[in-house]
Amino acid sequence: MELKDKTILVVDDEESFLSLMRRFLEKKGCEVRAEQLADLALDFLKDNHVDLIMADLRMPGGMDGMEFVRAVKEMKYPAEVVVMTGHGTVETAVEAIKIGAFDFVEKPVDFDRLSVIINNALDSGQLKCRIAFLENKIKGYVEFDSVIGVSDRFIETKKLAERIARTEVNLLISGESGCGKEVFARAIHNAGPRGEGPLVAINCGAIAENLLESEMFGHEKGAFTGAVSRRIGHFEHADGGTIFLDEVSELPLSLQVKLLRAVQEKEIMRVGSSRPVKVDCRIISASNKNLEQAVADNLFREDLYYRLNVIELKIPPLRERADDVPLLAAHFVRKHAGEDVKIDRAASEALQNYYWPGNVRELENAIQHAIALMNDPVITADLLPKRVFCSQPKNFAPPETDAFTLKNAQDSVVGDFEKSFIVDALRRNYGNIVKSASDMGITRQTLHKMLKKHDINAKDFKPES
Repeated sequence: MELKDKTILVVDDEESFLSLMRRFLEKKGCEVRAEQLADLALDFLKDNHVDLIMADLRMPGGMDGMEFVRAVKEMKYPAEVVVMTGHGTVETAVEAIKIGAFDFVEKPVDFDRLSVIINNALDSGQLKCRIAFLENKIKGYVEFDSVIGVSDRFIETKKLAERIARTEVNLLISGESGCGKEVFARAIHNAGPRGEGPLVAINCGAIAENLLESEMFGHEKGAFTGAVSRRIGHFEHADGGTIFLDEVSELPLSLQVKLLRAVQEKEIMRVGSSRPVKVDCRIISASNKNLEQAVADNLFREDLYYRLNVIELKIPPLRERADDVPLLAAHFVRKHAGEDVKIDRAASEALQNYYWPGNVRELENAIQHAIALMNDPVITADLLPKRVFCSQPKNFAPPETDAFTLKNAQDSVVGDFEKSFIVDALRRNYGNIVKSASDMGITRQTLHKMLKKHDINAKDFKPES
């Protein structure tokens, strides 16, 4: 086992022994983190990665070595623990192994034996990580047969995704928020040539700009305040697999330059380092915004856009595939309530007639809402969120009357359009009057008058508490 670039945590109350271990391990190319108190070492492990832990069994004051080993195992930390003692017996060391330690060394240390133990422990730690990865992969495995939909548009999208999965080209998945972009990304990864490798997802819009570079590319110890050790970024974790950049349009221009280097040169630079690190991963990006328009508005680099968008997969919104709503609804009922719960006809029709601005994610939310309120194993229309009934019917039919003149028809059509326009704005902004009026290009006072005219209550569009 090559020890270079491995990070080892050494916990011992004797400062002289920590210095001895630091010199020994650093000569082998390791990065060493030393702690004299087990409590502080445990706090460090909660937020940092190390490849191996070495801990003295007997430490005065606070947590001792045995308690430390138990705590590390309880938190399911992936690195192995090697215990050290100059005071105990073989029985004490065996007891430590029984509670989860990998092996033990006695003081004074035989460094030849210690080298063998370190190599074996690192091999074991890597194997455990691999097993954990495979277990998670099996547990959360998503393949194309589980991508649900029967509408013509969705079937076309699914067939294109299956063809794309056989390649390793970079892919841009576009579509509205909640339409299933990450589901497709996972299915494409799992069905592709890199399916045995990791899939690492990062939401570019959910991380503060000043932290995003470190999250993506990692950082070196001392790179900035609080960087107490080296941290591996998402790109390195995705080596050999796929990295999924969700909401890639939210990347600041300063970081787009560095992402372009990662795409073109297949190498990244950790924050605080001058040494490039090679990475080999497929990049799947996703956006709910029009990236071409972002390029035209100088908000997104054109060269990066073409590197990421070798091929584009457009996911249709749920309103354009109403035939899929009953299937998806039934799937979410089984997922959250089991096989015995059914949806009655009125509720099913309401779900199909709704516009679904939040797409599949909103549909799942509506089903969960109904399940939480039901007393019997049947989802009825009255259990659905009120917003589901605010949608404009898909087909307008004029009233059946002989006196339906051209003026009546014009007023009716304009009125229905106006009402639908208001409803869509309120739904997008969850009943917020100020934002809805701004979207519509009218004043709040005008919107209030229109709400009164059409008997619309903005409160009906606010999220359920």
